[in-house]
Amino acid sequence: MPASDALLAAAKLNDHVAFELINSWSYSAGKQLGGNQVPGMWMTGSALRLLERARPGVLHTDLLACHTYSAGLEAASGVCCPALVILGARDIMAPNRSARALIEALADKRVVTLADTGHALMAEQPDAVLDALREFL
Repeated sequence: MPASDALLAAAKLNDHVAFELINSWSYSAGKQLGGNQVPGMWMTGSALRLLERARPGVLHTDLLACHTYSAGLEAASGVCCPALVILGARDIMAPNRSARALIEALADKRVVTLADTGHALMAEQPDAVLDALREFL
């Protein structure tokens, strides 16, 4: 999936703006301030600190791999086992509409969309992700 040019450029320079963009695009609005299941924990603050610990160039390498990978549809069409796709209804980083073709390429799929959730599914709704996995398995 292509990454934003602004995000790629900031990540290449190890500019803190890259971390800030990822954080603002990864979490739903309701989770950007509070909303954590653990009282006193701040999801975006914790994520920002983790991103800051990455070695220079790591984020750019990761984003560039996402940006240049083009075999996703072909790979998905070759999946012959049941697949579970979990989406965040408020995902800005990878909007649901961008996953449609990939989902359609899967022969046997189940799609679960988590309401009021952004790209950081496991941080925002860990129990809902676990429930979807358990039900699928």
